[in-house]
Amino acid sequence: MPPSKVVRSATRQLHRDAVIRALRLQGAASRRDLQEATGLSRSTISSIVNELMAEGEVERCSAARTGRGRPVELIRVVEDAQRTWLGIEFSHGSVHVVLVQGDNQVRAQACRSYTGETTWSDRFAIASEVLARETPSEVAVSGVGIGFPSSAVMRGEDLITRGQEGALELIREVAAQVGQRYRAAVSVDNNVRLAGLAEMLWQTEAQPENQIYARVSDGIGGALVCNGQLVTGQSGFGGEIGHLTVEADGVRCRCGKRGCLETVASASAIIRRCRQGGAQVAGIEDVAQAYHQGRRVAVEAVTEAGQALGKVLGRVCVLIDPARIVLAGTVVSALPHLVDVVRDQVGLELLPVNQVLPRTVHARLGEDAGALGAALMAMSATRLRYPILIPDRSVN
Repeated sequence: MPPSKVVRSATRQLHRDAVIRALRLQGAASRRDLQEATGLSRSTISSIVNELMAEGEVERCSAARTGRGRPVELIRVVEDAQRTWLGIEFSHGSVHVVLVQGDNQVRAQACRSYTGETTWSDRFAIASEVLARETPSEVAVSGVGIGFPSSAVMRGEDLITRGQEGALELIREVAAQVGQRYRAAVSVDNNVRLAGLAEMLWQTEAQPENQIYARVSDGIGGALVCNGQLVTGQSGFGGEIGHLTVEADGVRCRCGKRGCLETVASASAIIRRCRQGGAQVAGIEDVAQAYHQGRRVAVEAVTEAGQALGKVLGRVCVLIDPARIVLAGTVVSALPHLVDVVRDQVGLELLPVNQVLPRTVHARLGEDAGALGAALMAMSATRLRYPILIPDRSVN
């Protein structure tokens, strides 16, 4: 594909994706239907449809006649039903696997949990078992995407790691094994950034060009979208909000620093705070139950976590002025009220001179968002559907 077709504006790419997604949901649609589904103007729809037709992404199908007038032209996506993409996400506590077909339908999905102390070698062994069970080798996989925690990211074409001895070699090994098993190219990126990508693109409507995605679970990670483009940074650590300092002399974080947001607002931090206050809680679900019962220690722990998260997100808002903040993760799922605490705190952090408060909302996707984003990344590597939003991170 010529460079002029690959390097298009981020806004244009978002609009193209909205049109394709609407067509996939409706099967076939007129240009007027696409206007209503996406909110785009008639001229924009016409231009995008013509562009997609020229590229072979969409085609005309049988027209629908309404009354005595001319038949209404219907458009549909050109799909290869046999094409499938594999997405794998390694989080701090589990591995998620999804198989996604070209029409964005999830063909298979699975999850296996492990502990934070599980070695990378054992995590990869668990993933191999899941893959062997859920994705038979005869499945024709067009591409594979793998999401890793922030300690394993890409710099250009090179894999780099931080704080995980031996992880680099193991990541290369698993990428090579998966690629050989499915005879497909493998791409690698940060798992939370991929979850944010899925949250933005796995929708029918056009998404804000500036937004923040934050996942609050066993760890805390983020994805920043500025002017329609994912922010990766020169070393691949862009969006790592979980390791911004909120307590100068706080608890030591697994990254080596002290007082990171993750040590205050993650699931383990909230549980630790409750236990220090005398509450007998085994997990975040117990914290949620105590919170809803109005137990003081749980209310204080959750409020402190939400305020700390809101302070960090509010400061990021001052920098990039987003239209939306999306909150995801097990903590947010168990404690929906946390979103309100964060929203209020973000408002206190904004500039007092007419800075608009961003919408703070719950994520639409579940815990497999990172794996879905990995599958989208794999699609981009083989179909160039999202060249602006996803950097080239192929592992040969």
